[in-house]
Amino acid sequence: MIPRSPGGEITPEGLMAVGRIAREFNLYTKITGSQRLAMFGAQKDDLPEIWRQLIEAGFETGHAYAKALRMAKTCVGSTWCRYGVGDSVGLGVELENRYKGIRTPHKMKFGVSGCTVNVQKLRVKTWVLSPLKKAGTCMFAVTAA
Repeated sequence: MIPRSPGGEITPEGLMAVGRIAREFNLYTKITGSQRLAMFGAQKDDLPEIWRQLIEAGFETGHAYAKALRMAKTCVGSTWCRYGVGDSVGLGVELENRYKGIRTPHKMKFGVSGCTVNVQKLRVKTWVLSPLKKAGTCMFAVTAA
């Protein structure tokens, strides 16, 4: 199971809920390369209760294996990085919320970088947005894989 966490952001309360659920149902947890929190080892009969608790904690399905937008992977951007010139997390969350659940011919992944350093190795995503700073404004250039 992979609950959605737009932009890789999870509140402390969300993390505590995932930990409580993982402990209760003896689940293996892992942060994936796409900044998603995966939980493995659930018994089929436990799935409805696990998802009920995740939804109650504010999560929704991450469409981990669907032919749809999986997730917008972001770096921390200008909010936390000294090299950041753009709000990559904000744009990533906005894109993910706008396009989540839309069916596509193949899996689709967004990557949003806050600078040109590309610490998240985003060039391998379906769509990549990289910042361009001109005349005091920040715009994002879009490239397709």
